[in-house]
Amino acid sequence: MLTNESVEARHRRTVSATSNERGLFEFTNGAVRVQSSRDGDQGVRAVDLLLASLAMCVAGTVRAYAEHHGVDGLASVSVDVTGEEVGPPTRLATATIAIRLDGELDDNDRARLLRAGAHCKIHTTLSRGVDVQFLEVP
Repeated sequence: MLTNESVEARHRRTVSATSNERGLFEFTNGAVRVQSSRDGDQGVRAVDLLLASLAMCVAGTVRAYAEHHGVDGLASVSVDVTGEEVGPPTRLATATIAIRLDGELDDNDRARLLRAGAHCKIHTTLSRGVDVQFLEVP
């Protein structure tokens, strides 16, 4: 039997990031561990991970929609996300999503897949905003 607590835990995601020395960062979600050295413009930056999350979410949503709605002609989906930083305060002002759909698709299938991509969880979160809370822990 599912309880409210078990349902909430199943939908909760935690990613941890650590920086023990200048320019060296590590993050993990428990399954994958990534290290990044940031030397000027070299290395992966946090904003790159945000944009990559958006690209991966859109691509995954398009693929899942195709599989669940019988769009058999989709061979591959590629997504590029370009963010424009402005400031101060430094932030992303825009994110442009470019989707390439390859395969035997008619205009109706293409339109359906593009609409589906706009409903991925990351896009919805960024579009609607998210309540961010800062907590200091011992």
